[in-house]
Amino acid sequence: MDENDFLNALTQVTNKRKPALATEEAPSRPPMPKLPFNNFWGNRMLALIYLSPHRLPAEIESIRHALNIAIDEAQAPSDRAQAALTIGNFVNSHEVAIPLDEEGHTTFTLAIDGENEWFRLSGDLGNPVGSLLHANSLLQERNLKVECNVESDPMPRLVSTDGKEPRYLHGPVVEEWLNAIRMIAAAAQEQFASWSPLEFRSCLAAIANYLSIVPEFRQLGRSKIGSQKTTGEWEKRFDDLNWIKPLWDGLLDAMPSKLTQHRCAGVDKELRALRTQQYVVISRLQREAGCNSASTSETQFKQGSVSESARRQEQDRLEASWSSVVDQLVVVTSPIAVSNDREDRVILEQYEKLRRPLPFAELPSLDQIQSIWQQLLTEFPWATEAVTTIMSDLMARKLHGARRLGMMPILLVGVPGCGKTRFAQRMGDLLQSPSLVLNLAGMSDVKTLKGVTRGWASARPSRIVEFILQTSVPNPIVLLDEVDKTGRLGTGGDPQEALLDLLEPGNAARYQDIYLMASCDLSHCLYILTSNSLARLSAPLKSRLRPVYFPKPGPEHAPILIQGVTRDLEKAWNLPKGTITLTPAEREILEGLSPREMRFAVTDLLGNPAIKSGEKLH
Repeated sequence: MDENDFLNALTQVTNKRKPALATEEAPSRPPMPKLPFNNFWGNRMLALIYLSPHRLPAEIESIRHALNIAIDEAQAPSDRAQAALTIGNFVNSHEVAIPLDEEGHTTFTLAIDGENEWFRLSGDLGNPVGSLLHANSLLQERNLKVECNVESDPMPRLVSTDGKEPRYLHGPVVEEWLNAIRMIAAAAQEQFASWSPLEFRSCLAAIANYLSIVPEFRQLGRSKIGSQKTTGEWEKRFDDLNWIKPLWDGLLDAMPSKLTQHRCAGVDKELRALRTQQYVVISRLQREAGCNSASTSETQFKQGSVSESARRQEQDRLEASWSSVVDQLVVVTSPIAVSNDREDRVILEQYEKLRRPLPFAELPSLDQIQSIWQQLLTEFPWATEAVTTIMSDLMARKLHGARRLGMMPILLVGVPGCGKTRFAQRMGDLLQSPSLVLNLAGMSDVKTLKGVTRGWASARPSRIVEFILQTSVPNPIVLLDEVDKTGRLGTGGDPQEALLDLLEPGNAARYQDIYLMASCDLSHCLYILTSNSLARLSAPLKSRLRPVYFPKPGPEHAPILIQGVTRDLEKAWNLPKGTITLTPAEREILEGLSPREMRFAVTDLLGNPAIKSGEKLH
């Protein structure tokens, strides 16, 4: 189709006249004037749309309107960027069906050719979507594309569209990714007011691509030079993580409200997938940068130019750098002492994992904290003070920008059976944090808290360190139950004295595990202690805790207690919710019982029909 055919088609749509006969001679037209952006980068169809004197179909007319905005430097850059993006999407679609009759039954296909520079213009004007799409178009020109499914495989991968091995990734693509990332800081100052979910997703994709895909210098083959250049690229990306990571976190923190505002579906699922992607990408980046450096050091070590201790120091430096970039923690902070015993060596090798950074469990969002707060008040209405104290701590941290889950040590004080332990466990469930319960009643030594010396049959690390290894979470909830019932007359040490170090952040950061013979950082655990009385607690221990009174539920709380007890039994017996039901008469029997007494009574009621006589169980 030539220019005359195109203009005739547009005119037929607007003037409803018959097409010109093939025998008619096309009228002569003046030469096309010079247009902005080098005649719209040589795209004659866009030039014809822009110059047409006729009113065009709505879709084509919207492109002409976008052209007028894009070339007008008096317009706001954001408006010009959006207009350029609209044109770029139009051009990128390659073809448009244009109706030739009033009903739209007869159409012809208009091919749109030419180099796609509109995405680049959109990116240059400050739209990250344009930068990402321009990078994609540059890859497409070289039969490449980036594949990434955040939910199933969060690691971006460069693949070839022509079945060949992916070739060298050239600089302009990387620059477009960086261009999109740099836009985050300016948008954050305005609280992302003008951004839609598409801008958020484009920047997150640009970050993941930049940190995951580096030039491999394949044209250099397997030469030493090529290997060194590739290694340098990974190290550069790792260094860039220092300024990219805060921007990345800011995007993920601001994104939920933006998605909710635009009524996007599956917000929580998408955010979980994006958090997972962040962890996977950074883990791979650290591995590539650290392992490549370690590999080079290993080669030099074999050649005798670098000592083993120097290589270990370099690896420790990389791990320390990695821990400072991401919100992670090295739990075992000093080398684990070696052992000549084979069984000990097998166990100790497992704990080398704690010599590497572990990701913190994170604080929920503000909306989630509010929801958990309300849920706890609903399930424990008699413990308003305890709920408010703990949730206010979490809320204050979140409001001031904290990301890792944490709170001050809490002591719940109340009579036996009032629900203290269940409350702490339920809070852990709602926070989706691993929870360790240590019953200290009758404990007359410090083996559970500090570990057991090697050489004994019962030798093992501290139970808290064991739990961190099992869960790979350096800040779990640790419930120390019945702390007032510890035995203090044994020869194995006073448990309450051992707790002093755990509950003092400075000492807990250098906590000595007897079995590992190494310093451990246990200062980020969330410690919750329970006690029936303050009388048997030492003054130094009480000074490290915030005591909160946990009252006994009243008769008016019986329906809530029954609901909680039956649900706990359903979970313990692996039954669907609502399986266990009680009649009004059975519920009346349970009134006035404590939560602990009620658990026993419900089990008896369900298994012994003879009890269902209406008699009280207390």
